[in-house]
Amino acid sequence: MPWHRPESWDHGTLATYRALVALRRGEPALRRGGLRWVHADPQTLVFLRDTPDGGVLVLARRAAAAPLRVAGLPAAENAYGGAPALRPDADGAVTLPGDGPTFPVWRLNG
Repeated sequence: MPWHRPESWDHGTLATYRALVALRRGEPALRRGGLRWVHADPQTLVFLRDTPDGGVLVLARRAAAAPLRVAGLPAAENAYGGAPALRPDADGAVTLPGDGPTFPVWRLNG
């Protein structure tokens, strides 16, 4: 980052980094939580970071793909990325959106 030349800054990228830093500071699980891999393929990574006080679910996608069903997760509210809240269906699974590229983060509710 050319700190000495603010006129050359990419303000969109800077705003994204600031939002991600604020998310990390605001979510203890992103600083101290354990890591559990939920899904990985060439286009998609899904993982959980959790502490005894709460956790987050992270979806990183390089490109659009089919929505992904994940069993055994509680309801979750979006904390970053503007994705809809997650609610388990009758089978106890949540469906992660298929759009991409994307990087939503959800705060787990229980």
